[in-house]
Amino acid sequence: MSTTTNGADYDMPQEQHENSSPKPPVFPANRALEKWEELQILRQIKLDLEAALRAVGRLELRIDSGLQYAYALESSLVGHFPPTPSAPEPNVKPLGAKAAPSERAGAVGAIPEKITQVEELKFEWLSSGAALVRVNNSSPFRLPPALARLLQILGRDDRQTADALVGWKSVPEVAGDLAKELKRNFTKRTIDQLVYRLRRALFVGGNLSETLVHSHPQLGLRFAVKHQAKLVTG
Repeated sequence: MSTTTNGADYDMPQEQHENSSPKPPVFPANRALEKWEELQILRQIKLDLEAALRAVGRLELRIDSGLQYAYALESSLVGHFPPTPSAPEPNVKPLGAKAAPSERAGAVGAIPEKITQVEELKFEWLSSGAALVRVNNSSPFRLPPALARLLQILGRDDRQTADALVGWKSVPEVAGDLAKELKRNFTKRTIDQLVYRLRRALFVGGNLSETLVHSHPQLGLRFAVKHQAKLVTG
């Protein structure tokens, strides 16, 4: 490009009138093809991992339902064969016997308290967001914030049901309520993991049956709290 100054023509430097914004690197044709193939492989890996995650979630739900059925069947069968005081079975105490303190922490051989319905549920909230929880006559045990809020949501008596227990909550409903309480999002897989951890915490911390946390593929989740149960929070 030329201009005239005092009758003399000169060329303006090209960089003054061309767009000086940086341009993306240009790969040779064979290099660009390699990058495209790598991108497609990465996308396929992502799709495969997402499919595997969904499959694992479905498998976890089926295993969980099977375990609940096995626990319930075991409890019904044990009731027909109570151990006799003269010849108790190994690690099995006569019905009504209290577990030793070492066993109440979930030690090997500890027998969870045989309750199927909750008549009293107490929360003592701590400044950290965790809670000390009592279920019926259990000793207080500590739950971290996410598990404590999950238990509170599952035990909420806010709808009518056909049986004596509180209503079922769908997984999306539970995830939404937890998100409101804890200010972060929860996926279905995260809820499944929290339910597993809550069951273990009930057994280890409270010497309670893991089957108190109900789950159903269609109905959702709930804690086995009776309608009009005594709920205390403080």
